[in-house]
Amino acid sequence: MSTDLTRNPDDIPSGETDYGTQLEQTLARERSMLRVLIDTLPDPVWFKDMQGTYLACNRRFEQFLGRPAEHIVGQTDYALMHREQADFFRHHDRLALERDAPSINEEEVVFASDGHREILETIKAPVRDEHGRLQGVLGIGRNITRRRQTESMPPQSR
Repeated sequence: MSTDLTRNPDDIPSGETDYGTQLEQTLARERSMLRVLIDTLPDPVWFKDMQGTYLACNRRFEQFLGRPAEHIVGQTDYALMHREQADFFRHHDRLALERDAPSINEEEVVFASDGHREILETIKAPVRDEHGRLQGVLGIGRNITRRRQTESMPPQSR
């Protein structure tokens, strides 16, 4: 049976599931699905507010920092990494926010979870709410290590 969640709760016949309960269940399913999608991405993904405080991240980002989201959310780069790297990250956050457009850069990072290095092409984009107000910056880092290694090889070796 499909449920029309746009109906007025007063129009729901008695005996049907409570409208509020259905809405809560639908929202919980949607949140769960979005969480699975974000955590399935092979790229580190994170969201910070205007002051640079982490609001959310995915599992790959947890691996990068070597700690669970519960120890990342609510912190800034300065609490999570050395000052040089934090300055670099904040600089690129500010570029995206000031330009009100995505900022793209490359960076070599070390994953705290196991010590391996990756070259990331990082895109940071401003995030706006439904009223158009800036809320923060979304970041996604794509591993381009193999591409860079291939590009540095002589053409006949590729």
